[in-house]
Amino acid sequence: MKQLVEEARKSMIEALTFLEKLNEKTGISNSTSILWKATESLDYASLLTSLAHDYSNFIPDIEVNVDDNLQSELKTIKDDIKKSLECLENDPQKSYVLLKRTISSLRALRKVS
Repeated sequence: MKQLVEEARKSMIEALTFLEKLNEKTGISNSTSILWKATESLDYASLLTSLAHDYSNFIPDIEVNVDDNLQSELKTIKDDIKKSLECLENDPQKSYVLLKRTISSLRALRKVS
């Protein structure tokens, strides 16, 4: 279980690294591949978290509203990833819900691009 959680942590950090590459000069149309990579890293992290804590039957209710402002939305997404990292060990279910919400937000941003 510890190995799965550690791999999940690494994938979340990887997603943050991808998202840090986006800046104000990067338009949404130029950021699709970065958003895709971050989404894939978080998908993997959520899978590992689900396996580690047996969340196969837990489907969180996620509602996502994407802001038109890319920088504002990215800040929210990065903050959610950081919160998810913070509670990965002590409150894995909250971490999992945050991951799922962040994944949904990133997918919505990719559709806008």
